[in-house]
Amino acid sequence: EDARAWITVTTRWGNVVWQGELDGEETQGQGWDGLDMEGKLCPAGAYAWSIRMEDPAGVSQHKGLLQLIR
Repeated sequence: EDARAWITVTTRWGNVVWQGELDGEETQGQGWDGLDMEGKLCPAGAYAWSIRMEDPAGVSQHKGLLQLIR
């Protein structure tokens, strides 16, 4: 079974800006590109991210912050 990951990017106030799912082996180039879910540019600033990963070894979850620079 392949690994899968679910990624969420939120504003500092918890509003979801972007969500994505990665599965299989071809994940290069997939991920948040600084656009919201409507395709509009997100403003520069701080955002929170979380990723939930599942693979044959189990489930893990990681969180962090990022700075979007325009």
